[in-house]
Amino acid sequence: MTRVRVLGFLVAWLVAGLGCPPERPDEYDDDDVADDDDVSDDDDVSDDDDVADDDDVSDDDDVSDDDDVSDDDDSVPETTDGYVSLLRSEDPYGGETSYFTAIFYEVLVEPDFGVEYAQPAGVDDCAVTTYTLDDLTGGDDGEFDYQSAGALTLDGPAGTHTAQPENGRGGYVSYTLQLPNSPQMMDADHDVSAAGAQFPGFDIAAAIEVPQQVRLESPEVDESFQVGGAMTILWAGGDPSPLWLMLMGSSATGQDYGVVMCEVANDGQFTIDAGQIAQLPAGSAYLQLYQSNTRYESISGRWLLFSGTSSVVAYGTNS
Repeated sequence: MTRVRVLGFLVAWLVAGLGCPPERPDEYDDDDVADDDDVSDDDDVSDDDDVADDDDVSDDDDVSDDDDVSDDDDSVPETTDGYVSLLRSEDPYGGETSYFTAIFYEVLVEPDFGVEYAQPAGVDDCAVTTYTLDDLTGGDDGEFDYQSAGALTLDGPAGTHTAQPENGRGGYVSYTLQLPNSPQMMDADHDVSAAGAQFPGFDIAAAIEVPQQVRLESPEVDESFQVGGAMTILWAGGDPSPLWLMLMGSSATGQDYGVVMCEVANDGQFTIDAGQIAQLPAGSAYLQLYQSNTRYESISGRWLLFSGTSSVVAYGTNS
């Protein structure tokens, strides 16, 4: 199973079709990094999804000759050894935020995730998954050897920024760097390089491409929406390619959950059917609209997922 890391719910849903990333230990919470997410990551939203496209897989012209990066456009790995992500998000609590994050690891024991999320059949289609807290916690987290890649540098139109590895409990190693909210970051390519340590170094040109910013028009980000039937979402921005739309519901007890996951054409409007929303538990509701560009790179035989994501989040209730 392919694992890709996302910030909170964002990349988990973004890469739902690819599988889920390893869970961050309980003592570390991504909520203060981004409200997008974590049914998994992560991550993972990850984000998530058959978002990756073979055409996005790099070719040797974009990388240093020493990096041993694959140029096989047909290569989509079954497993990954980490992710590098650039996220621009807007939500009612944190406002507009930008984060550069990464995790590198080796899988020692394969995880067995407790929930399998249904995927839409294509553009302008939705799929519903319902589950309980027991389902969500009933899997096996697996075992991972988290690794440092040394100093990790992002270089693009918004400047050069370097993140250092952060060591956590139990051998957990990650990278998180909050960036200035520069409009030059959007609709742009960014080079990524690593000095190397346990994970080999690399230098990849245009490794991450961030889409244009997606903005909600209805409901608005700073308003608490209410769902009682069909729900029409209006937005602006983003690239011409399809976006991902997620509506999640959770009961007041925190025991029951449901999510409607949709792939939608970027035409500024989409309606989630009342019958699909009715399957979600009454209680809190979470709406996320996002778009991501992803690509895989093989670094000395170890696969990384690179992603650039634009996301917007709103909160409300479902009756």
